[in-house]
Amino acid sequence: MNQADQTPVALTLPAEILLDIVSYFHNRALPYEQQSSPAPDTTRVQILRSLSQVCQYYRRVFLRLSWEYLEILDTPTNSANPLPNRLLRRMTGVLKTPSVPRCIRTAVVSLKLPPNSNQMYWDVITVFVRLLVAASKLSWLHILDVSGAQASVLADILASHSFPGITRLAVPCALARSLAAFPNVHSLTVTDKAVADYYAIAFLKASGRYCKRLEEMWHLSSTLPVVKCLIKAHPDIKALSFNDDLGSNSFDHLRELKSLSCIQFPHRHMGNFGSAVVCAEVKSCFLRLESDSAVRVEYPSGDDVGDDAAVTVILDPH
Repeated sequence: MNQADQTPVALTLPAEILLDIVSYFHNRALPYEQQSSPAPDTTRVQILRSLSQVCQYYRRVFLRLSWEYLEILDTPTNSANPLPNRLLRRMTGVLKTPSVPRCIRTAVVSLKLPPNSNQMYWDVITVFVRLLVAASKLSWLHILDVSGAQASVLADILASHSFPGITRLAVPCALARSLAAFPNVHSLTVTDKAVADYYAIAFLKASGRYCKRLEEMWHLSSTLPVVKCLIKAHPDIKALSFNDDLGSNSFDHLRELKSLSCIQFPHRHMGNFGSAVVCAEVKSCFLRLESDSAVRVEYPSGDDVGDDAAVTVILDPH
């Protein structure tokens, strides 16, 4: 056989090996995740889309995978099209091919529109809800942001539907009423960078009313009123993270959470203390922990760790 006619090795690899290779690529961190590491120049989705256009074999392997993660965000553009038009075009384009929404497992969207776009906002919300209904296998939904004046409209429309397949949800506190649409959520994230106690407490009360299966809450405010409301709304919570330093009073109240097994703090909360000091502080709070081995502190990996990177404290009474 002529060497020029030989099939390239890359096109003969089994699908399992190809999938293992692309598993090392990730999408950029979302804004509320407070990651200090820079976003990758090339995201996993971009790589999968490019690979799906190489040949028929790669298309069979990568096309469905490339649509598992859908990101609909505003990006810098020189286009004269206003943001609502761009959102509508993107979501409508996804809906035009019925097989595409059924591939979506994770959706990330920002619905914060300019103040002068209230009329078009109805169209954006309508198409967005149609997309959620069509994405029958969607399990993780991120709504990164929504305009204050438009939040109540979106919350009411979402609350009139039910999405039992969504088990992981990230939304701003302004969408507290929308939690009624997500009865099976076990992991709930607050996407606000900062929020007043009034709205955080309203969000916790709504989650306690509607999200009966909740096990994890991420990026909470660390003020004492919010912590007290959290304990009342979710006494059996298993994992927590806070977006700011915990005061001694707030920290001390956490001992009431008997099922808590994981806490995350911003890296700056630890200051210059070592793991031994952190373990002692946690043990003094959680009296049920009887040995030093019951507390494990995991620091961020990498040489350049920013203040917003997370430190994880694992509680293991066994």
